[in-house]
Amino acid sequence: MQEQRQSLVALWIEMDLCDLHNNLDGLGFETGRDRQRKKRIMEYASGTM
Repeated sequence: MQEQRQSLVALWIEMDLCDLHNNLDGLGFETGRDRQRKKRIMEYASGTM
């Protein structure tokens, strides 16, 4: 359980980073890898809610 909670925290941190990348995307900085990672995170997060 502890491990799961830690990975969830890491996930939310990564999502914050994705939000930052979204802001950068407005300036044209987002890469395909960032998009891929965000998609994976969103799928994972929606599966755990």
